Amino acid sequence: LRKRLEDEKVMNMDLSSMSDRQRQYYDRLQDEIIARRFGSK
Repeated sequence: LRKRLEDEKVMNMDLSSMSDRQRQYYDRLQDEIIARRFGSK
């Protein structure tokens, strides 16, 4: 449950105000979360 809450927090982050480096990090993290939940394509 804790991991799911952490994932939810990452998925709901507003990336528009972040630096390019931060945005890239969280974009990749979101991709990993999506792949874990739905399987990579």
